[in-house]
Amino acid sequence: MIIYKPFLPLVLLSLVAGVAFAVNAPGSPDVVTTPVPVVATPAIPGTTPGPGVGVGFTADSPVNFDPSKFGSLTTSTLPVADGKRLVGKVNGQPLSLDDFLITFEVSAATLLKQNPENRDGVMAALAAPVFDGLVSTALYREFAKKHSLVVSPAEAKRKTGEIIGQSAGPGKEALQRLTQDQLLTLATDTLVREKVEKFIGDRATSVPPTLDEITSVAATALAPITTAPKETLRARHIVIRATPDMSEFNINDARAKAEDILVKVRGGIDFATAARQYSQDRFTAYLGGNVGYFTRGTMFKEFEDAAFALQPGDISGIVRTPVGFHIIQVTERHPDNLRILIDELRRLHAVDAWKREALRSAKIENYLTK
Repeated sequence: MIIYKPFLPLVLLSLVAGVAFAVNAPGSPDVVTTPVPVVATPAIPGTTPGPGVGVGFTADSPVNFDPSKFGSLTTSTLPVADGKRLVGKVNGQPLSLDDFLITFEVSAATLLKQNPENRDGVMAALAAPVFDGLVSTALYREFAKKHSLVVSPAEAKRKTGEIIGQSAGPGKEALQRLTQDQLLTLATDTLVREKVEKFIGDRATSVPPTLDEITSVAATALAPITTAPKETLRARHIVIRATPDMSEFNINDARAKAEDILVKVRGGIDFATAARQYSQDRFTAYLGGNVGYFTRGTMFKEFEDAAFALQPGDISGIVRTPVGFHIIQVTERHPDNLRILIDELRRLHAVDAWKREALRSAKIENYLTK
């Protein structure tokens, strides 16, 4: 359960191409992509695609780009596992040729439209970034599994609409050729990436900034961003789920549970401890209910109105929002958004550090270069 209002990502390219990792190893491209499953595509005249073979490849024949530009790959030379040809492995997780092909089709759609006669060159230019995309997605999935970060079917379904709605041109056409299951896989991988980065960022911002951090940020060229005052709160919450689709009995039961918890926290039980024990928001419960920093316009109105009426240390009454019954404790108030800027930088640095370490320590097998 997330109490932030839904928002649309600002960078369309990250959805169309599935941008996930910045790879800084020597010889590696700077941008890589997130894979989606293979889609059945029309055969190129003169070829006979087999199951799971993408446009531009024939079943068990050399790929149709200049081998001198991309090793000596033929589909028949690739190893097979569970009936699928593999382009590599990451920490033992197979990377399928199917995923490689459809990722290429989606992320190269615009270039292919502009260069229909130079498919060989497009493939040669994008083969390494596409492979790196398979690697990055495998690492995100691995982290999500380790930390029990799960994407629900309902979340994935909503995300498919966002992905299609934000795409345009050849990229949109390529996405529309995917089946519903394939779109759901793309949406799931996009959400996994978002949840992993939120998880890492939340850990990095769970403690107040040091004086050195504050001084450093305030002295940078980014400082003018903070000159327009915008009141910021930091708060914890405990929430008992109660959504409009629930029965009246279950909603009343949820309210009663929330009221019982409110008595406990007002009676002296540590709020963070109570959040870990009782809150049904698994994204914040393990952080003692910490929802981070926010300004008006980023939370449900009912939540904001209650929170902004509190002073640090105060505990609200029961607050009803579309997701349930909340108990809120404000822990900090700031007259401007300097703290937000500091935490955003912390998040970026923490995620970048994880990416670098994950890539450094991963066991990566690339069968395309053999």
